[in-house]
Amino acid sequence: MKQKIRDFKKNQILEEAVELISEFGFHQTTMDRLCEKLEVSKPFLYSYFDNKSDLLIEIYDRMVNISSEGINAILDRDISADRKISEIVGYIVRLNIDVQAISAIYMQEEKNLPPKKRKEIRAIERSLDDKFTALIESGVEQGIFDIRHARIATLSIFSMARSVHRWYRPDHVPADEVAGEIAAYALNLLKFNRD
Repeated sequence: MKQKIRDFKKNQILEEAVELISEFGFHQTTMDRLCEKLEVSKPFLYSYFDNKSDLLIEIYDRMVNISSEGINAILDRDISADRKISEIVGYIVRLNIDVQAISAIYMQEEKNLPPKKRKEIRAIERSLDDKFTALIESGVEQGIFDIRHARIATLSIFSMARSVHRWYRPDHVPADEVAGEIAAYALNLLKFNRD
């Protein structure tokens, strides 16, 4: 029970930190400002996070874990390459819409991570890029995709899917429709042969 309460409080701190960082940026977000917003003392805050950098690391860890777990789960399914591409792209789009503020931080604040953590995050991302590229290459070998450079296609598709947080507004097009349309764009980019 104690751990559940601690986790709840930690999540509350992170939610407020995400709000502040997305509004003011990492450098302008201070532990003092966070204490003020949460209406807590500094010792309380420091009992969960040693410093602002620890908050940012936690945000990155959570985002990269959710992203890689979802993508790997789809990659492990016994479905066609085109369905995997479509589902992965849809998953990334939905994730970036569902946690828009965290996505913005993830895409903008990497430079503020400690070098070791930055290297670790990039290694995970590179691994996902490699798996997605291999998936595209297998589709090319099967004759269902028709492109010359699978790596360029991977980077283009991931860039398109991950940038949704910049422009998505819930009062325009429903999130599922956006995810479906961008997944279709990805297959078009790969010159998907439906025959």
